Amino acid sequence: MNKTLLICLLISYPISVVAQESIVFSGYPISGVTSSADSTSQRAISGDEATEYRVLIVKIGNRYFWASRENKELFHFQSGIAHWFISESSGYIKIIDPSLVDGAEPTSQFVYMEHLTLVLNTITYWGVGSQLNP
Repeated sequence: MNKTLLICLLISYPISVVAQESIVFSGYPISGVTSSADSTSQRAISGDEATEYRVLIVKIGNRYFWASRENKELFHFQSGIAHWFISESSGYIKIIDPSLVDGAEPTSQFVYMEHLTLVLNTITYWGVGSQLNP
């Protein structure tokens, strides 16, 4: 195939086709807390609302993205039993890997905390996910 034609084809495809996109983590919140300077409120989350506030992290090439939060780029590192995915200005996701917890029963559920900053307000969700593939 002509090299020029191949380059044109690669440029015309979305990045997710050229650099394979994979799901790193998907989870659903079960509770949340919203805080501002004036108030703090906690609530249980279920059903359609849990689907609306789902957390989704994807990997494209060697880069991580917070797909459920405007595709913000994330920095990943592991510390002890936790995987951290941090956005420079928007917040972070902390995921506990049960396979790294000493003496824990084998489980397929990953507990997570997602913390969002919105100017001077914050939202924190706690929930569970069923896969982690960093």
